Amino acid sequence: MTATQLKHTSTTAGAWTPRRVSQELHSVLQDLTRIYQQLSQHLVHHRDAVRSADPVRIARCNEDQTTLIESIEQAERHRREVVARACSVFPDLGAKARATTPTVSMVIECIDEKDRSICATLADDLRHLIQQVRTQTATIRAASVQLVSNLEALMQQVGQRLSHSGTYSRKGNIQSIGVVMTALDVRT
Repeated sequence: MTATQLKHTSTTAGAWTPRRVSQELHSVLQDLTRIYQQLSQHLVHHRDAVRSADPVRIARCNEDQTTLIESIEQAERHRREVVARACSVFPDLGAKARATTPTVSMVIECIDEKDRSICATLADDLRHLIQQVRTQTATIRAASVQLVSNLEALMQQVGQRLSHSGTYSRKGNIQSIGVVMTALDVRT
């Protein structure tokens, strides 16, 4: 069964067995890994767009990231469903779920040994990838704040240079002080 077929079977009627839990868990971990890899690549492009202060590229990156975040949201819903279904398939997990929120790691402990090692590796790789995306996001956030700060400082400097007529305040903000008469010699 392909990942897409498994995705569609998760919400359809059918018996949830330990094998199906393993397949669905494997599928959702692969989907999340693929989406986070794409997001990581988009964040590199976003960082470059911020570095070059290109508003069109930044906007495009934001749109792409929004689409990927929506995909993550769908995959997360699927993950929560798999974990919830696993609680009904594995009685020990169901008992643990009454005391604490069940996790993917707890489900992995319950599945078949062969599938357990594959899913554990996928889950570990996904954790590292999520941490990488968090780090990239923090870097972009810091660069964006710095870019905005630099642009504000530049605008204030321009405002101060243009303030010979008293139109701008010291901070670079426009002040309403009445009519100011100026002249411009266009002959020279």
